[in-house]
Amino acid sequence: MTTQNYSILSLQVSFLCLIVFASCKGKEKRSEYFTSSPQELNEKAKELISSTFQQSSLPSFLSGDSSFVFSQKEFVAFLYSGKEYTTNWCSKENWLASGDSLYHFIENAQLYGLFPEDYHADALRLIRNKFTADSLGKSDRKDAALWAKADIMLTDAFVQIVKDIKIGRLPDDSISLRKDSVLSNEFYQQQLTAVSSNGLISTIKSLEPKQPEYALLKSGIKKFLDSSDYRKFTVIPYPEKNRQKFHLALQKRLYEGRFISFDSTAADSTQIADAVKLFQKKKGIAVDGVAGEGTVRMLNVSDREKFIRIAISMDKYKLLPEKMPAKYIWVNTSSNYLQVINGDKVDLSSKVISGKAKTRTPLLNSAVSVIITYPQWVPPPSIVGKEILPAVKKNPGYLARKGFSLVDSKGNEVDPYSVDWSGA
Repeated sequence: MTTQNYSILSLQVSFLCLIVFASCKGKEKRSEYFTSSPQELNEKAKELISSTFQQSSLPSFLSGDSSFVFSQKEFVAFLYSGKEYTTNWCSKENWLASGDSLYHFIENAQLYGLFPEDYHADALRLIRNKFTADSLGKSDRKDAALWAKADIMLTDAFVQIVKDIKIGRLPDDSISLRKDSVLSNEFYQQQLTAVSSNGLISTIKSLEPKQPEYALLKSGIKKFLDSSDYRKFTVIPYPEKNRQKFHLALQKRLYEGRFISFDSTAADSTQIADAVKLFQKKKGIAVDGVAGEGTVRMLNVSDREKFIRIAISMDKYKLLPEKMPAKYIWVNTSSNYLQVINGDKVDLSSKVISGKAKTRTPLLNSAVSVIITYPQWVPPPSIVGKEILPAVKKNPGYLARKGFSLVDSKGNEVDPYSVDWSGA
């Protein structure tokens, strides 16, 4: 045998040894978490779940995933301890119907004003894909660690979902009228039991606010999501003294929204105005071709931001008590209307004036003891100094247009055009 042939044979033997070694090492790893039967998988998953809550640190099959963080560990531990740490959502190498339902709920959590990323969506999707790829049940489906991890994530997600649906994601504050700002172990146990008997969706619906406005808001989410665009758009600086910088950002944003066909060269004022008109027409606002404060604000609000606002609005209903008083006044500052609710009917409906985006009307809950009709209202100094005086200096007729009158120290009405406003 030549030296060259000997060298080739040595390499082949070495390579074969490496393969055998790697294979043995793989089998060594498989022997720790992989099981030979569905019943053995259940028993091993139970051991892994038990070890998760009976030691101070996360076990190796969880600690290896740096993205895993418990949202509600105390409540999750309680739910498992009551079942002697058996799985909640899977059994014998398969998902239970409740596990499938919960996974699909998480995937579509936005339909309830929630965020899938709050419920281990990415990690659960990765595990599900592994199980789907192993359709013959030869590898990942026999991994008790994967099933235990998925079950723990789903249980943690379930507890968080129950909390977010029942009392919302917003922190409890002074305007909340809810009495149950903290849910008990027993409450979560009742909901898990309800899932087994009534199904997940029925259980979730039983936890939602009963106000018609909440249901109306929720019903529009699907249509919004179907047409939403979660791309990141250029933010237009406003107000911006550098007009060139403003126009460049405006043109780029209009180009990103497909309202103008180019951004490689600077557009002239007519082209910009035409593009702005297209945007204004699409949004259903006054079509004047001027990128003023209101138009720029709408250009800068992304669909992601809009969804966050929807979610916050839905959460505000969760701050209300489950049963409203027999008679109350409901003021919607976003839609500028007021209703006097008496039982299940509206006794009075009226338009109201709310603050602008810069001077927003505060949110509050208050007991009403006296109602004054046609009250006298004097603008506070902040509004006089920041809004009224600058407008009157430009045009004294502003007062009459806004319904204000100007009086002297004796209470006599004064013609605003006769006043020297230069020193005001």
